Amino acid sequence: MEELMGPRVIFTSGMATGGKTTVAKELVRRIPNAVYLARDEAMYGGLLLVDDIVNPTDRLPPFKEYVRADTVFPDFAKKVETPFGPMTLVIHANHNEFFIRHADNQSYMVVARLAQRNLEMGKVVVIDAYFSPKQFEQGTVKAFINQPAFAPYPRCLIYFNVEARVAFERWKARADKDPESDLRASSGYLEWETFLEITEKEQVPNPKGLDTIPHLRLDTSHISIEESLAACFRYIRGEPNP
Repeated sequence: MEELMGPRVIFTSGMATGGKTTVAKELVRRIPNAVYLARDEAMYGGLLLVDDIVNPTDRLPPFKEYVRADTVFPDFAKKVETPFGPMTLVIHANHNEFFIRHADNQSYMVVARLAQRNLEMGKVVVIDAYFSPKQFEQGTVKAFINQPAFAPYPRCLIYFNVEARVAFERWKARADKDPESDLRASSGYLEWETFLEITEKEQVPNPKGLDTIPHLRLDTSHISIEESLAACFRYIRGEPNP
């Protein structure tokens, strides 16, 4: 168990299967006053849910009509049960336009708002979020990290890298446990050649713009979780990494 830390924001981002979520959760377990905020939870916990079954609207078109030109139905939507009754959950694995309009950028803002409130209460906020190469290149990530709500606090960005072949093997190992594995397979993540094509566009080890932000770039291809955590804690404390 680590000692209490003053309020700050730790961002974990980088390549899929690089270990960012595993490390982020372990940081929270080891820092007594830390909280974990994940962009995916903001999306799947609300922004991608459509209350169109129990509470259909009279003045808006039915949901299927609203997205009829999109790629949501039939493969990227399913009915889920909630305390408020059944709702339609939109899956974002194919980057449909409903996700882009209603959840993509908004999910970052929901997390930022929750982070701000926790910082005000003295918490160490660990934000687990994927940022695209385009967001780095356009300066969006830098603007998000340096937004006024975070400006009074120390900020640490940890960018996780992993070799392509190692990442692919981790994807396959994860598939049995991942409820979206079938959707990811249909998107090409479980075929080597297609996986390379996707990752070369969306999962790059050193996106343009990353070097304009203070950060730790951590390659986890051949190191353990404990070694990754040790490097992260050294960086968070301002200690040199070998």
